[in-house]
Amino acid sequence: MAYPHVQIVGSAGGTIAPGDGFEVVIPAGMFSSDARIVVEAPAPPGSSPPSRTAAGNAYHVTQTHGPAPGGSSRFLIRVPFASAFARYRNQLNVHHNVNSEDPTGWIPAPDRVDEGIQYVMGGRFNPGNFLGYHCVFKG
Repeated sequence: MAYPHVQIVGSAGGTIAPGDGFEVVIPAGMFSSDARIVVEAPAPPGSSPPSRTAAGNAYHVTQTHGPAPGGSSRFLIRVPFASAFARYRNQLNVHHNVNSEDPTGWIPAPDRVDEGIQYVMGGRFNPGNFLGYHCVFKG
């Protein structure tokens, strides 16, 4: 795994996977042409939503080139969490934050997606929530 992880995603969509369990699955049509996506090295989230505990690191995703994501296409985020939290799996959910320094800025994923993959939790987001930090928290 080399960070920052940089990948070009075109109109056909694709999966951004640095190799440590984190993935962004972008559907076809979300971008009208090539977009350059950067995933920074995972880091402690710096803040937590009220009454929640971080269960892993936060991943910062940015788009540095290309068209804005369009339409209402929704993308999927899979975020690994620490094995110590495996027993709390049903209490875990991915949250999104465009400003990691604001503890009230964390917003839960609109959908919980748990595909039974060990130590990975996912959530679906609208294109407007593409940029920012993604992290798993325990409630």
